[in-house]
Amino acid sequence: MSHTEFDARTAVIRAVGGVPALGLVFCLTVLLSCSSAAPPATSTPTGDWLGETGFADRDSWPSALLHMDRKEIASANSLSGVLAGLEGLAIHTPGSGSFGIEQVQPDGEGACRVHVYMNGNRTSPHPVGGRSRLDDVFPMRAIQGLEYHVGSEGPVFEEDECGSLLFWSEEMRTHQDRPFRGTIEGTVLSSSPDSVIRVELEPTGARGVPGPEGGFSFPDLLPGEYELVFFTRSEAIARATLRVFAFQGSRLDLEIGKEGRRR
Repeated sequence: MSHTEFDARTAVIRAVGGVPALGLVFCLTVLLSCSSAAPPATSTPTGDWLGETGFADRDSWPSALLHMDRKEIASANSLSGVLAGLEGLAIHTPGSGSFGIEQVQPDGEGACRVHVYMNGNRTSPHPVGGRSRLDDVFPMRAIQGLEYHVGSEGPVFEEDECGSLLFWSEEMRTHQDRPFRGTIEGTVLSSSPDSVIRVELEPTGARGVPGPEGGFSFPDLLPGEYELVFFTRSEAIARATLRVFAFQGSRLDLEIGKEGRRR
């Protein structure tokens, strides 16, 4: 039997090992929900709060143009100086609703506004007359982690696919901070002999059993890329790749039918 893989981000179907996947009929829908995937925290978390955001692991992400821990931040002269040294990042005078940080397009034609986050929450400058310079709003002494991601594959979902600058500060934490997590949910419809009895999530190893209507979910996931593997009683029959963003729900709906099944 041929196996089939999906890249759920681009909805591209490809056969494993070069074997045409003619034996199965798949219907795939991917949806990013704009609703929160994790409820607000009722109290300030304790323990390794920065580690619980997945901060350290994102150092190796292709989207990360900047990743600094507390030790590296302590050796820097100023935040504006650090950002000014990044290729493609332009620093301007802050204006209404903007910190004045822009990502210049690779061809030099045009630029887009970079969104700024504190402990996972999007933030903007204070009203006119208040503090608006990054060095004033985010003093280096109070920052434990700093990361900048460009494009659409950072830890937070950006509709304009520009860039996101994330600050992490224990001093600036509040009771309203939400867990930096997302969710995968969806449905898988199948019938004998291709009935899906189990869904596994890699690389976490988490397992789920589709409900009576084929529903499944994996909550409380750190941002990043995951692979869903769908199993019958005898083998893995399909795979799908999904990206999870903080505070978002990523959805996959999959149908497996017998029509045209290869023997």
